[in-house]
Amino acid sequence: FRDSVVFITKNLPGLNITSFTGYHIREGGATREQELAFNMAIGIAYLQEGVNAGLDIDAFAPKFTGGPGGSMEFFKVFSFIRLVRRMWAKILKERFGAKKEDSMRFRCPMTASIGCSSTTKQRALNNLTRSVVGAIAGVLSGGPPVAFPPYDEPLGLGWSLEARQLAEDAMRILKYETGMCDVIDPLAGSYYVESLTNEIEEAGWKGLERIEEMGGAVAAIESGYMQRETARSAAERQARIERREDLIVGVNCFTEEYELDVTTSKIIEHPYSEEKRYQAEKLQKANLAEVKRTRNNREVIRLLSELERAAKKEEENLFPLFIELAKEYATVQEQCDVLRDVFGEWQTDAFI
Repeated sequence: FRDSVVFITKNLPGLNITSFTGYHIREGGATREQELAFNMAIGIAYLQEGVNAGLDIDAFAPKFTGGPGGSMEFFKVFSFIRLVRRMWAKILKERFGAKKEDSMRFRCPMTASIGCSSTTKQRALNNLTRSVVGAIAGVLSGGPPVAFPPYDEPLGLGWSLEARQLAEDAMRILKYETGMCDVIDPLAGSYYVESLTNEIEEAGWKGLERIEEMGGAVAAIESGYMQRETARSAAERQARIERREDLIVGVNCFTEEYELDVTTSKIIEHPYSEEKRYQAEKLQKANLAEVKRTRNNREVIRLLSELERAAKKEEENLFPLFIELAKEYATVQEQCDVLRDVFGEWQTDAFI
């Protein structure tokens, strides 16, 4: 990451540097409070790496984005987004001494949502209702009304164009017909929302403090702490669902035989059939073989050797070599093979 943040800051001022997201952590089973602490700790580690490399915090912090996770707990999910902005700003200002408002701004393409893990394969069309709940939470958190994900998410990514249409129309209805987007953060000052925001933030600071005591995010990951805690929380949630303490419509309640599994008509066949996917893979393999046959393989081998040499030197930035390798049509696989031989491959199974 050090190579990325230094090279991009100095040479590509219009490019986003990284997105430190808690979304996958939450989707993996972490609680809201765990996601908050883990995500902030990871963000701090990224920022510190840039500072350690000699960069001014205001030169690169504005080019970070985040992506928080979500849930069906309506008030908590948009209170979470409110406190994430506040917590991030405080970290940048007080810990890193940022001066620019852009550095303290928590940028994310989508704010509150339900997250894919809140959708169900059973009675899948109900997921449209769930995603609309998330979209409304998004508006109340100061973001756009994104009805995410499409209702057929549990059935496979990009399963139907009909689901995409319904999701996009849900967002349009909320945006253009309701007036919800006329004001940002409309529940600011609400006793319940403000107290809930403060309560979750306090838990987040405590979790972050615990990680800091371990030595930060990197140490917490290397020791397996974050992985174990996420796995434990996932198991606990599943147990609550099985005990019917957490109710999910169509999964562990309202499942009687007279309940209907409502579906939509499939108007348009998926543009990428199995046969088309097979042909695309076949064509891509042929194109790759042709590229490898016609490129300057002697230069590719030389640059890969140079990459191996440079990767063993802590002080060398690898980005210029990546660019030269791309110009010579070295594949990502070939470059990763070299780096894997130098740095090894991360294994996490032993921690779970």
